[in-house]
Parts: sequence; C-alpha cells; structure tokens
Amino acid sequence: MTRPSKIIPTIYLLTIVMAILFHSNQSLKILALPYGVCRSSRTMNMEKLVTFLATNGHEITLYVQDTYNKSMTNRDFTKLKIKFIHFKSNGILNLGVPYCQNFNHVDRYIKSSSYTENMKLVNQCYVYCNLMLADKTALHRLEEENFDLILLDMLDLCRFFLIDHLSKPAIGLSSVTCISPNKEVPCSPAYVPSTRLPYTNNMTFFQRVGNTVFQLLDFALAAWQSSQWEHIRTKNNVSGSLPFQDTFELVSMKLIKSDPAIDYPNPSTPNLVFIGSFFIETVKPLAEDLEDFMRSSDKHGVIVMSFGSQVNYFPALHGEMFAEAFARLPQKVIWRYQGNVPRYLGNNTKLLPWLPQNDLLGHPQTKLFVSHCGIGGVHGAAYYGVPIVAIPLARDQPYFSQLISEHLNMGVSLDYVTLTSDDLYKAITEVLHNPKYRENAQRVSSRFRDQLVSSEEKILHTVNYVHKHDGAAHLKSGALMYTWYQHLLLDVIVFILMVLVAFFLCVWCLCKCVYNYCCGRWCTKSRRKEKAS
Repeated sequence: MTRPSKIIPTIYLLTIVMAILFHSNQSLKILALPYGVCRSSRTMNMEKLVTFLATNGHEITLYVQDTYNKSMTNRDFTKLKIKFIHFKSNGILNLGVPYCQNFNHVDRYIKSSSYTENMKLVNQCYVYCNLMLADKTALHRLEEENFDLILLDMLDLCRFFLIDHLSKPAIGLSSVTCISPNKEVPCSPAYVPSTRLPYTNNMTFFQRVGNTVFQLLDFALAAWQSSQWEHIRTKNNVSGSLPFQDTFELVSMKLIKSDPAIDYPNPSTPNLVFIGSFFIETVKPLAEDLEDFMRSSDKHGVIVMSFGSQVNYFPALHGEMFAEAFARLPQKVIWRYQGNVPRYLGNNTKLLPWLPQNDLLGHPQTKLFVSHCGIGGVHGAAYYGVPIVAIPLARDQPYFSQLISEHLNMGVSLDYVTLTSDDLYKAITEVLHNPKYRENAQRVSSRFRDQLVSSEEKILHTVNYVHKHDGAAHLKSGALMYTWYQHLLLDVIVFILMVLVAFFLCVWCLCKCVYNYCCGRWCTKSRRKEKAS
C-alpha cells in the first residue's frame, strides 16, 4: 500500500500562506507630501520612508514643486516607479538652492532660532502654501488619482488642507509626540519639556514656570497663525470641511521618529507608532582610503565630528580652536568641514566636505562623536553605543544635548559661544577616559535595539491597518472632541468653585440666621428680666 502523496497538502499550505501575505500587504496608492520649504533631513527621512513603502509593493506618488531635484537624493525613484505630480513654483522655490542653505554657516545657523528668522521661515511657508494651492491643474490630478492614503510631514502645516480637501485617511510623520496645536496627547508642562528648551523631565520650579509660559505662547502663536492659513485656503478657493486648527484631527495615526528607549517617558495614545530605529541605515563598507585611515588609529580609535547636513562653515576663530584641540589628541579625527584649512590642523585629523556618518558611527574603531545633537546624530550614536560630546547650536539641539548628558548620561554638553580649545580637549578626554560614558552608551544601545517588533514591520502594519479600518478613528483620543478649556478641565474647576462658594454662602447665611435667632431670643429674655426687676 502506497503512502499518500505530500505534494498536494504542501501546495495547498503554500497557497494559503501566499494568500495571507498578499492580503496583509496589498498594494495601496499612497500620496506622499514631504517637507518642501527647504531640503533638510526631514526631506531625506520622507524619501527613505516612501522608498521603503515602494519596495514593499505600494504605489507612491510625491506631490512636490516643479523645481524638486531628484538627483539630490541617492534613492532610485525611477527604478522603484515612484511617480511625481508637480505644482508650478514659478522658480521661487528651488530645492537646489534652498532657504535652509542661508544657515550653512554656523553663526547664521545659531541665529535661526531667533524670532525674526522664525518669522522669515513662516513667511516662506506661506509662499510655499500659496503656490501649492494655486495650481488647480495639479490639484485636479490629485483628485483624479483617488489615492487610498496620504502620508505627510506634520511640520508642513499647509498639507493639512490637502487632507481635508481630498478626504482620505492620513498618516503623519513627526519628530515629537507633542505637536502644537494638537490636543490629543496630554503633554503637561509640569513634566514634559518643550523640545525647544534645554530642560529635562526633572525640572526646577522656575524651569516649570518657563516651560509652561513657553508652551502657552506656542499655543497662542498657533492660534494667531490659524487665521493666516485660513486666508490662504480661502484665497485659493480650496474646499474643506474643518477650520484649520481642527484639521490636525484628520491624521489617523502618527509615525514618531523617536523611541521610548532613549527619550523621556511621555504620555502616549494608541495611534502613536514609534519608529526611531527605522532611520538608522544598515552599515555599509567604507571607501578604501577611509577604511585605511580608521584602521591606522590602532588602539586609540577615531573621533567623528559633524554638525549635521546644514552647517558646513565655521568662523576662522572656532575652526582654529577645534583644530588645535584635536591636534593634542592621540586619536585620529574625521571632521566634516568645508572652507580654508585651519593653520593648527594636526596630522591626526582628516577633513571631509561630506562623510558617511552612519557608517562611521557603526565602525568598531569609532570611540567618540562630537556633534551639534541633531535628532539623526543622537539616534545614530545611541543605536551604535557611541558616547557624545554635545555642542548644541539652536532649535531642538539644546533639548537633545540635555537628554544625552543628563538623562542618558552618555556624554557631556558644552556651550558653543563660550567654548575654548582647552574646554573641548578636557571634555573629550573626560568622556574617553571615564568608562561610565561608554558603559551607559552601550546600555542605551542595547535597549534601543531590543524591539519586540521592528520599525519596518510597524510601518507596514500601520499603513495597512489605517486603510483596512477606514482611517482607524477608534484609536483617536476623546480629547479631540473638547475645546481647550474643557481639555484643561477649566469648566469643571469653575463649576466646583461655584458650588463650593454657594455652599459656604449657604452655610454662612444659615449661621447668620441661627445667630440672629438665638441672639434675638436672648435679648428678649434679658429685656423681660429687666422689666420684671
């Protein structure tokens, strides 16, 4: 008697598995709205995200200005069949010579956090929004495409008009959980520091006062700007169902470029998905000359210095100061630097106009990272367990420098304005020779990598989940239904105070009546006794 063949059950099982995989990863038409005011790490992050989604079978369309330069990215959009819909910019916006390049010198970059420079950026956003909404041909093409889903960078506020106009489920990409004027996440200023202040979650009384005032001003500014955004939408006759300040509610889920393993533990909601490790690239082999330089460092190792993708030039005085400090070290130094070669540059220092930061941080010979503490550099160093000497310049960098030095204790923080060559040398020596910094960095790396589900799986699941469940509205917080004063329970507090005041008034009136009654009877008896006597 022959045994039953196993071929048919095997084929049947494979068919079921393939059907499940196909169903769970069905191809969706996704409209991607990257940050477009200038080319920065935010643009690059969106490019990586859409490349990943396209690689996994989704049909991606980028909505960008006609001056968007595909050659500036190392992503092969053509091979992946990523499409573009361009709106006319009339040559005003050019990612080849972006607004952000105004800050490629460190002194100008530091000023970028000033009110004046922030208002310049806001005005640039208004110009960008006007151009994007004014091109009716491009908007009509978006309507005709009938996308399944919209993916947007949440810093670009004009994009929320498109979500409202197209009426499609949306997923936001953000660096932080607390997004003004978002009411959904309970970000109490008592213990959630603003990312634009150099505070930790363990604040003093006056730091909590400053944090509260700053966040109130932030909300007030957002409320004031709402009228400006509404004017742009009305001017361009773009339909929508919600006022601008409520369009944030249309974002179904948010991909957060952070991780609780390295950031402060903050309140969260079910529609926040943390994908901090996604933007850590796989370590690739270095160029031969760079690899030889790394190996030549022997036991001392290599120090990597970079101030991010925007800052290229230093004042001559600071350039010489950095060069002098590095020349005193036994370690080799790789420094992202453009401009005139410093006079005090040591033989141990290699200058590069661009460096493969991720590959260098992941190299076993890298012992220290000197950084301005941008979010990408902080996450890279944390992932690979590299201690940091933080020299924050502006924006959210003081926040991350405090996170590194005070919360994670995997480095020290220095003040760029008062920094001297001796200060830098002592800080580098301290971090290199005190084992606690490397041990803490390795501990942070271990928990950052210890993920139950990979960031890639989270992203794919989020995209499919939002589409499958019609926007996943059930994951949104009930806080969205309330006004700001209801959210802060001000109406409840006023009601309770009124009840208490009414209660004490009643008690006071009752006591007064009892007193008057008792006093009146006593007085009557006294008068009777006087008359009787």
